[in-house]
Amino acid sequence: MGGTPSVPDRVVVVGGGYAGVEVIRARAGKVGSITFIEQRDRLYHAIGAPRAVSTPGTAAGLFIPYTRLAAKTGARHVRGAARNVDPIRQVVSVALVEGGETEVPYDYLVLATGSALAAPVRPLSTSSGTDIAALEAVASAVAAARTVLVVGGGPSGVEVAGDIKAVHPGKAVHLVHSEPALLSSRAVAAMPADFQARIAATLAKVGVTVHLGSRVPRPAPTALPAGVTALGTGVFLGEQSIKLTDGTTLTPDVVLFTTGGGVNTGYLAAHLGAALDANGHVRMLPTLQVEGHANIFAVGDITDFAESKTAFIAKTKHVPIATANLLALARAKA
Repeated sequence: MGGTPSVPDRVVVVGGGYAGVEVIRARAGKVGSITFIEQRDRLYHAIGAPRAVSTPGTAAGLFIPYTRLAAKTGARHVRGAARNVDPIRQVVSVALVEGGETEVPYDYLVLATGSALAAPVRPLSTSSGTDIAALEAVASAVAAARTVLVVGGGPSGVEVAGDIKAVHPGKAVHLVHSEPALLSSRAVAAMPADFQARIAATLAKVGVTVHLGSRVPRPAPTALPAGVTALGTGVFLGEQSIKLTDGTTLTPDVVLFTTGGGVNTGYLAAHLGAALDANGHVRMLPTLQVEGHANIFAVGDITDFAESKTAFIAKTKHVPIATANLLALARAKA
């Protein structure tokens, strides 16, 4: 971080997930200032979520204080949720967690707000203490369960189902996926067929029962069966009878939804709506710039690239291009 920044510009990153953090690390010390807007107090290490829900006592280790990132990079944390981006005035309107609103001005903006997934794949709240308690409750329920149902056969669902079965081999674990093959989705590019087949074979070998081409109706948190409690919209604890759309009836004690819920781009609709496609993804240029806005970049799940939406893709493909081009623009302007 030492030395004088190569350019004086203000960079604002919206989102403090994997992609946003990598942007901050890549540009620390090379621009005048970096501010990141994130409503949570800690980074949730979501890759560890499968172990957190299968093994009690592990959840706390998944939450990394943003104060560490700020200390290492000099980035300023505005704790709140972006409500609007005004590309004319070059400001981001933020609803602060502590109450009230503020505006954060930028010279260059990086959008990294990710997908709208449910717990346990994403945090349940803006408080790490609340989320740790919730994950521990799930892990305890899984440990006590006879049958666990995981809904969604993408990377998260496969890992959650596999990890639960590995830690608790005596439990019945069911994985339901709406597509004809695991690790496939109409929204993103599918994994190679041979890889899909290997994953399916591995799950079958360890004893996970996979239901393909079927769906699970998501229970309404306000109309749950007696004895069933909900944690957000993705976790249901307590025995219940569930009928899959293929006619199969299961009686799980724990239901975990790991399905996608769209992308977090609603805050862009007012002024950047033309840059969003029908599914809410940001229309992108190969340079990782947002179409029609040279000083706004986007990385991670919210981009409209047809690819697997993973932290690895964001880190190795999106962030290097976006940050290099951002710095090149800033240097050219200087």
